[in-house]
Amino acid sequence: MTRNDVVNLLTMIASFDQRTVGESDVAPWFAALCHLPYGAARDAVLVHHQTSAERIKPVHVIDLARRASNDRVERASASPVFRDQRDAERDARLAQWRGESPSELDVSTERSRPASDATRKAVIAQIAKLFRRETSQEKAWRQHLEHLAENEGGAAAA
Repeated sequence: MTRNDVVNLLTMIASFDQRTVGESDVAPWFAALCHLPYGAARDAVLVHHQTSAERIKPVHVIDLARRASNDRVERASASPVFRDQRDAERDARLAQWRGESPSELDVSTERSRPASDATRKAVIAQIAKLFRRETSQEKAWRQHLEHLAENEGGAAAA
């Protein structure tokens, strides 16, 4: 997520809870959320305000984005029978909550086939990459390599 994305996210949050947002708010929120994709953070903010009256903090955004990612992994790795049963139960709960019958939800009764092992592994790797923080040693090594690349580029230009 970029700083501009954080500004957009804070603007959206301010529209929900009427907080005043300034430049001093952007830096700490960016530091806390820079590893998240904007879409995941935006969706987490929406879910938070749909389900909670608490004032949202970065920890809420991270937690809800992580839960959504875990749910995607769970759905990708569930056996077809279990997944169909779980999805049908979820559809029934949603219908009950909305005061409708499951048939009124316009949800397909035919469930999809389970994801392949390769797809599951790719999804898990993508989610792990999103929520993995760079260690200080990795950061130092990356900066060292960037420095070497800059010096080699400058030496070639001279």
